[in-house]
Amino acid sequence: MNKILCIILLICFYSVFCYADNDIVAVVDKDIITRSDLENRVKAAIATNAQFKDMDKDILKSQVLQSLINEKIFLQESKKIHIEPTEEDIDNAISNIEKSQNIPKGKFFKVMESKNIPKDAIMNQIKTNIIWNKLLVEVIAGNIEVSNEELLGFISHNKGEKVHVDAFIVQSSLDAKNELISLKNKTKNCASLKRAMEGKKNKVDYNHIKKTLSEISDLKIRKIISDLHKDQISSIYEEDGKVSFIVVCSKKYDMDTSEISKFDHMLREKKVLVQAEYYMQNLKKKKFIEIYDLNG
Repeated sequence: MNKILCIILLICFYSVFCYADNDIVAVVDKDIITRSDLENRVKAAIATNAQFKDMDKDILKSQVLQSLINEKIFLQESKKIHIEPTEEDIDNAISNIEKSQNIPKGKFFKVMESKNIPKDAIMNQIKTNIIWNKLLVEVIAGNIEVSNEELLGFISHNKGEKVHVDAFIVQSSLDAKNELISLKNKTKNCASLKRAMEGKKNKVDYNHIKKTLSEISDLKIRKIISDLHKDQISSIYEEDGKVSFIVVCSKKYDMDTSEISKFDHMLREKKVLVQAEYYMQNLKKKKFIEIYDLNG
């Protein structure tokens, strides 16, 4: 009898604590997500973010479920590396929500209760958001590096009116492509290009550009120059029956230190988000994840 009881208990454990199948919408390793968890989180999402109110219900439920799965994954990970939200973290998060939602101070949970959203659902969402932010800062952001070339390239693509360019566009007809290739092979920088072109009558011509990036109307040329730095040379490209390459002589950034620091911060945030996606995907590969019928 005791042996049979042990077997039943074991089966219940691996059936995720004997929940009825209809109550479970997903399993992440030994953690479960119930239909009630999902419905409460959908209510919380709609109550705290206006953009979800008009979204298709099935699409919203699917997105919220993926968020809950991600939360289970990084909550499991956070326990391994001992990351927990403090009371101060939680109080600050609630205060920020109250300000963003124009809710009187200290009335957040009463407002949520009036919308039939359980306090536990809201607290779980707040805590997991805090833990995720801590993971970003403590695990991912600390490994992010931004080189000077990356930063200047990022500024070039996003603030062209602040970037003053001195460059040459060297081009020829298609039948003189070999001559252009030969010239490019001899070109190390703008000075060597000028020397190579001096006094020569050939089928290769160049256009000298001295303006800000935003003043360059040709979007392809603007992008190529944005990707290049001083004394760098582009690959040869073909367009409108001509072959060309570009040499950048100089790029000057009309920005003070504080402006550059802002762009450095923006680029780091962008790289953190990219790495966070890789981080989550790698964690998912190590997990057992099963999703059931959301509509029961």
